[in-house]
Amino acid sequence: MNKIHILTINDRKEVFEITKNFWESHGWEVIPEYNDNTKPAVGRNRILKKFYESDEDWIAMADDDIILVDEKEFKEHGSIKALVGEVDYPKLNYRNFLTNNEKLFNNEDLPITFSFGRSVNLAGRWNMVSLAKQYNESDLFNDNWVFERFPKTAAIVFHQNTKKKYNKEFFYNESLEGLEDWVWAMDQIEAGYTPAQLTNICYKECSTKSVLYTGKTNKESIENRRIAFLSAKEYIVENFDGVSIMKNSGINMRKWLKRTWKPQRGWTGERIPRLFVEGEKNEL
Repeated sequence: MNKIHILTINDRKEVFEITKNFWESHGWEVIPEYNDNTKPAVGRNRILKKFYESDEDWIAMADDDIILVDEKEFKEHGSIKALVGEVDYPKLNYRNFLTNNEKLFNNEDLPITFSFGRSVNLAGRWNMVSLAKQYNESDLFNDNWVFERFPKTAAIVFHQNTKKKYNKEFFYNESLEGLEDWVWAMDQIEAGYTPAQLTNICYKECSTKSVLYTGKTNKESIENRRIAFLSAKEYIVENFDGVSIMKNSGINMRKWLKRTWKPQRGWTGERIPRLFVEGEKNEL
């Protein structure tokens, strides 16, 4: 696996070049998908339609500002330094994934969809702190790719050709103004599969400027995003039995997951189920 489809627009050439250079520097082929004047779901669905009609087994898709967090940046992250201190960074990490992943993608037990750990926004910072603590407490990350069940995939995804393997297709909901990536992953859980987060690796955004939720001021942009997300959350509550909106406007999926998710081969029975896949480390 060494090819990634990047969703972008013509006005983001500078951002796209940063992202393109990152992936190409690790030997990956970058395929741009220009998606001017329409929703991300429309562009992603164009990519997926071509993919499902192909004989390829896996596809990688990402937004045009997504690159991976390296060891130095991870260890020096402010929240990690303040709350964790020193970190035993996994020996099996993004470098191995980018340059030595054939065995991984040939594993029959892989989740049909997975993303990486988030480092963006407040939730992402806490996610990185949680991962740093796990790295220190367990050496499992040194020899295994550690997947966690994760129904909120976003920004970058790796997806198996479910049409080829199971005669099933999963497309993004083009009617939503936000969180369509969550709904896409949740649809897969409803169908009996397990989207996941690969916790050995974190991603970040190399641009902080939103092109989806614009406004005359930053405050207006944030408010437009809040409104779009609230509408999407209401859609999720209406269409996924057991999901609720919490007082802090977050989404509670516990009842829905308990009712819907079916344990699959290799997954642990923890509160957040995990899958361990043996990896191969590069000689770095």
